[in-house]
Amino acid sequence: MSELRPVPGVRASAVLARALTGVLEPGLGEIERLGKAEELAGLLEQGDDVLAELRDRILARGESAVRRRP
Repeated sequence: MSELRPVPGVRASAVLARALTGVLEPGLGEIERLGKAEELAGLLEQGDDVLAELRDRILARGESAVRRRP
């Protein structure tokens, strides 16, 4: 379980995007992850459709991770 907290001076979409990028793209290096997080933050700010699609992708990854556990 993770907890996201607002950070003064940082957009909420950026905080969420940084957390989600680690889940969605675990193999990225730190620099690549920052770039992808900023790109995702922009998508999150554009509309609700992105959130629904991300929810489905994250849930699917969670289910596959549970199935792989010994």
